[in-house]
Amino acid sequence: MLALVLLTLVPGSAITGAAVATPLLTLPMTIEAEEEQGWEGSLAAGGIVLSGNNKSRSGNASADFKWCRDLDRVTLGALWSYRDDDSIVTQRKVYGSAKYDRFWSESSFAYGQASGDSDKESGLDLRLTLGAGLGRQLLDSETWKLSAELGLSGVSEEFQNSGTSEYLSGRAAYGADYTPGESWTFTQQGEIFPSLEDSEDFYARVETRARLSISDSMFAQIQWVIDFNNTPDTGKQRSDHLLGLTVGWSF
Repeated sequence: MLALVLLTLVPGSAITGAAVATPLLTLPMTIEAEEEQGWEGSLAAGGIVLSGNNKSRSGNASADFKWCRDLDRVTLGALWSYRDDDSIVTQRKVYGSAKYDRFWSESSFAYGQASGDSDKESGLDLRLTLGAGLGRQLLDSETWKLSAELGLSGVSEEFQNSGTSEYLSGRAAYGADYTPGESWTFTQQGEIFPSLEDSEDFYARVETRARLSISDSMFAQIQWVIDFNNTPDTGKQRSDHLLGLTVGWSF
């Protein structure tokens, strides 16, 4: 799983199996199970180009990849958004995340996570997070999937005007998937990083997606990303919204 655009990443399920006495019988069964899970992911993109009196370009793209085995899972995601007016860049936003889950039971797991993002319009040169914690798969059915996580993370932020800020934070996160039928899928992922050193300093991100299947592998998608920083760069607002309509392919 390698990623370009949320984006958003949605926790799946872990399947645990009982040990079998004969190694010669368990080997092919284990290999087959891992091959059946394997890699899955999606790529989506959209854009607008204007010429004539109004010369501007805008585009956004996202990528999500997931690799599952019996006892562990890797999830990668990325988001890219760009806009220029008459060849002058007015917005460039990049986000990427990676997470590893290791299950010790059917529904409980330990995780390690990392993320990075930058946002020209909000004055953010770079934000990095790195942490670990515990999670639980609360629901895992064909219609509903719901998970929750709690842990600690280190946060580093570099702003254009305010300089650099580093702090130890908590991390609380959730992921929800709702699939009412074969055509529509609704997902939401949220996380918050409250500083353990300054109660006024916290960052939160929520990504919501609605996906309509066009064919077995093609889909249309509406994506809404909210970034909230309670201590933004000097002269900037605390919240940023990104709303995009894209077409993509899943595999």
